[in-house]
Amino acid sequence: MKKISLFLVLVFICLSASDKQEQKSVMDLLTSKEWNMQGMNDKTYSVKYTRTEKYAYFNGQLLGIQDYYLSDTIDGAFNPKKIDLAKNGKYIICKTKDASISTFSVHEIISISNDFLEIRYIEHTHTLKFK
Repeated sequence: MKKISLFLVLVFICLSASDKQEQKSVMDLLTSKEWNMQGMNDKTYSVKYTRTEKYAYFNGQLLGIQDYYLSDTIDGAFNPKKIDLAKNGKYIICKTKDASISTFSVHEIISISNDFLEIRYIEHTHTLKFK
């Protein structure tokens, strides 16, 4: 009986550990691939996230680079001290690196998985879908 109980405890521990390994953070999912926007017909717009920067491409050409961080709240201004602190969050807070075009934007993460990303610009009502 003790052997069966010990076996069941070990099985439970293994299943719990494997379940936790499968749960990736938002940061892990964002940085796992280059995201290609859906619905662009013959044009391609894509984004690639590192842990600290977002690279935007149009037809393979670099459009720009933004610093970003994840947040659970909509920040009113970009806070560079928050870059790479949070591994999860509902919002992507971005600021263009080029000081001459300094732009601040907030994107709500509607949905994210290994192969799908849907975000919404807070300033607009439209969403962007990536695969």
